Amino acid sequence: MHENSDSVVDVGNWVNLTGFEPGAEEEKIYIVDDAAAQPAELKVGKSSPLAQALLGKQVGDEFSFQTPAGNVQLTVTATGQP
Repeated sequence: MHENSDSVVDVGNWVNLTGFEPGAEEEKIYIVDDAAAQPAELKVGKSSPLAQALLGKQVGDEFSFQTPAGNVQLTVTATGQP
């Protein structure tokens, strides 16, 4: 666990992201253990490419992520414990 778990993305956190689609609202996802992953409910397994890209990021961090539709620039806007 990180020292400042309220602002650093870790397993068990929810994460708000912007950037999946231009002008779209934030997406809220949950990073969970792989056995609890349910993509339809936006619960992403910790071994997934998106979770791996997010772990350790902080609120305000921007990063590139490759989706099936192409590369997107995502921003972490909030994170916390459920």
